[in-house]
Amino acid sequence: MNKTLIAAAVSAALMAPVAAQADVTVYGRVHNGIAISSAGSTTDLNGAGGRFGFKASSDLGNGLTASAQYEFSTSTDKPGTGVGSTRVATVGVSGGFGSLNLGNQWGAYYNNAAYLDPTYTSPGILYYDVALDSSGPLRTANTISYSNSFGPVSIQLDSRLDDSDGIRDGFAAGATVAVNDMISISGAVDDGNDMRLTALQAVVSFGDYYVALARHSVNPDGAGADPSLNQVWVGGSMGNTSASLGLGRADLDGGDVPGNDPSGVTLVVYHDMGGGLTLMYEGGTRDEDGGGDDSTNHWLGMMYNF
Repeated sequence: MNKTLIAAAVSAALMAPVAAQADVTVYGRVHNGIAISSAGSTTDLNGAGGRFGFKASSDLGNGLTASAQYEFSTSTDKPGTGVGSTRVATVGVSGGFGSLNLGNQWGAYYNNAAYLDPTYTSPGILYYDVALDSSGPLRTANTISYSNSFGPVSIQLDSRLDDSDGIRDGFAAGATVAVNDMISISGAVDDGNDMRLTALQAVVSFGDYYVALARHSVNPDGAGADPSLNQVWVGGSMGNTSASLGLGRADLDGGDVPGNDPSGVTLVVYHDMGGGLTLMYEGGTRDEDGGGDDSTNHWLGMMYNF
């Protein structure tokens, strides 16, 4: 028999027991809807946040678990549009010491300040205006991340290492405290790209209903404005339907210059049809405070998770 074939067969036999130990999950999301915008009076059918991924984990013994995840963006808009870029790519180990993950992953800032942008398609009530960077500190690449919980306190510490361009070099830290069954308080800081972002968030729950208050601010190194954003979200669920209403106001110049304090209102309604299918509406209005044209946007869509 060909020696190459023999070597391949032996290698496969040796690797089989290892592969059999891994618990692998395949998942994804297809998310399409009709987008209606007053800006340009446009009506489009497009996708939002499609993805396809794999998760794997293995028991290493002694209370340790190895894990890895690959998640890629997908698109249904046009062939090749936004397809294949990496959303998440991590390898890590967890145990009694907490969790250590390396790679492209959800950052400490977003994980502890999720109410800055809890929507799928709407702009999170001016969040990106204040963040100054459309990528935001949401998912961060080249990141070493450590997380752990100590009773009612959970923490995450990130270090971004990328000397090739330095765009997202820096660190982030976040913590959430469950004060009691009703109240949680979170804080986060993200320092990189010559600016420091800070966030504070408080969530009060009443059974199936909640109120969330959040503040987000940016402090650039050196000269420049210190923009900030304050917002409040109220929402709840009844049966398979949930709804949230958000109101926010931004101060984009750190002062009182007219036209730099836009405000926004966002309404989201989701109805779980079961079987992974969700019908959804997201819409909002934006008041530019005299600094430009006000706008209204609507999204009517379907999302299927598998």
